[in-house]
Formats: sequence, C-alpha cells, structure tokens
Amino acid sequence: MMFLFNALVMIGCYSGSHDVSGTFGFMTKAMQMLGRMGLWTVVGVGVAIRVIAMGLLPQPIISDALAYQHMADGAAHGGTMVDTFGQYAFYSPGYPLLLAGPFALLGSHLWVAEAINLLCAATTLTLVYHLGLRMAAQPWAAALAALGVALWLPSILECGVLAKENLSVPLLLAFALGTVRLGQSERPLRGAALLGALYGFSLLVGGSVILTAAGFGITVLVWQASITRKMNAAALFGLGAIAVLTPWLWHVRSVIGVAMLSSNAPFNLYLGNNPAATGWFVSIMDTPLGPIWHQRNAQLGEAGTAAWLNRQALNYITSHPLDTLELALRKLAYFWYPHAPHIATDHPSRATLIERGVVDAQYLIVLVFGLIGMVRARVAAQTRLILITLITAFWLIHGVTYILPRYHEPVMPLLTTFAAVWLGQILDRKAEA
Repeated sequence: MMFLFNALVMIGCYSGSHDVSGTFGFMTKAMQMLGRMGLWTVVGVGVAIRVIAMGLLPQPIISDALAYQHMADGAAHGGTMVDTFGQYAFYSPGYPLLLAGPFALLGSHLWVAEAINLLCAATTLTLVYHLGLRMAAQPWAAALAALGVALWLPSILECGVLAKENLSVPLLLAFALGTVRLGQSERPLRGAALLGALYGFSLLVGGSVILTAAGFGITVLVWQASITRKMNAAALFGLGAIAVLTPWLWHVRSVIGVAMLSSNAPFNLYLGNNPAATGWFVSIMDTPLGPIWHQRNAQLGEAGTAAWLNRQALNYITSHPLDTLELALRKLAYFWYPHAPHIATDHPSRATLIERGVVDAQYLIVLVFGLIGMVRARVAAQTRLILITLITAFWLIHGVTYILPRYHEPVMPLLTTFAAVWLGQILDRKAEA
C-alpha cells in the first residue's frame, strides 16, 4: 500500500506512450473506487498508519523536540516559555504554543503531542483534498493526492516527533488554498485579513515562510478588482499579520530587550555564511567562532549574541560576495536533495538504510512527476501561477542559511497534488480515446 500512489504515477506516465489497455482498465476501476472512498476514508487510512507507526517506532524526545516540549510545558503551567538552554526566542514559538493548551488540560505527555500531530495530519490531508479538487474538479484525483500524502513516509514518521513541520505543513497548505480561492470569495477583504493572520502565525511557526507573502501579492495583482479594493486587501493582509505578530514581538522585547521574531535567524545566517560553511548544517563549534562561542554567548546574552552573529555573517557576505553567491546556488540545489547517504548518520542501522531507501524512492518519484505536473497539468493559469510562486518563494529563502533534508517537506504536498492532478488528466484522456 505504501507504494500505491507512486506506482499509479509511474504507470500513468508509461501509459502516455504504450498500449497498456489491461493496466488502464484496472487503473480506471481503481480510480473509480478511490473516488467513492472519498476524503474521510483517506483521512482514516492516513491517521491509522500514523498511529501504527507511533506504536512500532517510538521516537525519543531529544534536541529540538525536547526544546519544544520544555517551551510548551512552561507556557502551559504559568511559567515563562523558555527552551532547554534558557533562551526566550531562539526556537520558533508557534508549535509549542499549539501544544501549550492541551498540555495545560491533559499534562505534558508525549501522547498529548502525538494526538495534536494526528489532528494536524488529518488537517493536512483534508487541505490537500480540497486543493486538488480546486485544481482539477475531480474527486478521485483529489482523493489520490490526499492518499499520496497519507502514504508519505517522512510525514508518517514525523507524526511521532515533536517537530514544527507537523504544523508548518498544514499552515502552508491552508495559505495556498486561501490564496487560490481569494479571487472568487464572496468576502475577499475579510479573506485577505484572515490570510494575513494565517501568514503571521506561520511566521511564528517558522520564519522560512517569509517570502510566501508573494503568493498573496500575485493573487492581488491578477484579481479583477479596482486599485482601491486591491490596496484595501493588501492593507488588511498586513494588519492581520501584524495583529498576530505584535503580542509575540512585545513579549520578546520585554524579556530580552529587543523585539525580534527569532534570535535563531542571525544564528542560522552565520552558520550558512562563514569560512567553514558548506551549505549543509555545520555546528557553531566547527566555525571560526567555535573557540570563543560559549564565552561570548554568556557575556552578550540572547539579544547581544544575535546582533553579534548577524554582524559576523553580514561582514563575511560583503567581504566574499562571489563565494556567497556560489554557495547560495549550491544550497538551492541541496534543497531538492533526497536523504543522500553522505548526510546520513554515522553507521546507520539496516532499518535506517531501508527507511531512507523508501523515502528516497518516494521522494524522487513525487519530485519528478510533481515538477512535470506543474508544467503539463491543465490547471487554471492563476492557480498555477500562485502555487508555483509559493513553492519558489519557500525554496529561495533557503539559499540564505543552510540546508537540512527535511526543509523541503512543507512543499512536498503541493508537488504531490500537481502529480495527482496530472495523472488524473492522463487517465481522462485515455478514457475519451
């Protein structure tokens, strides 16, 4: 079942140039059955697979996951939201804020976070379905897109981890669907304000979405409305974002003295722009600042350290513009890499190697056919432009810092949807032939 979506995509491509009437007949019946299954069956399958994976493959709470749990626990029980290192604004607050309410009611347990992750996964599948339906008006193609995401192994495994991607993925999908629908909305100005608020909260979950506001910009530019109405929509979008971000910025200013979205941004900027930078993650201890890092960090405090790292990174960028540009282009290429062996953990187990092999096979199929679908699927020009803008904007910002394999995860459901829509149209053409 894990490879059902990928197999259908490959067979669909193959059927474009070969006589595979038997296979096509089977696929037509399978697609009709999938359409009858509908959204909630696919959601049920996706949730059930994740529950089973949580039971069979429990994940330890370490590193970032431990920091998120610590932050959520502090917010839930009346304390200040700090991470495991005592920092107030280093980790993005959106995901732990989501966990804080349930933690306050039910306790700071892993199963509570896993339940929230399952709700996020169900929301993701629902959004993918409605986006596919919006793009193709084919219920079974929309269900196929949702099924592809339901069987996507990285998201299955991630559901058992305290990771912000559990929330950032449905937020990006909701923003994509909202921008696509805005022009046909009966209340577009209210929709613009809600999209602004959604964008603001997405920034609190992860700053890598900062350029995706361009998707809203494209929507407003192509919107058949007066200049005044477009300006009003843009203003309401901005006000919606400000309304969400202001309380957090005020809080950060009160605890560290400077209003900033995240003190992690200058840290990541330096890791991606220093003499030891490779494009992949490099520990701060392996950079030129490594020998003095702990001392300076303790002396300067969180805000001072962020300012210091920002200066160091900008000084390197301005002193080495060509090297910075070349490395940025490499980062943009690395963004689309699968979980390649050279960035795997040392001495991985056989199970880990099998897992990464499955992930890489799924990833390459979705990437290739998703990119083809972006070009060849029959989708409304405005919808195609908005979605491509969102994918591109999310991709380009990653040329600034460094790359980890999971960074492409938020855009993979969009590529999966393009692939499913394209496959649906191939089958429709075969049925009409």
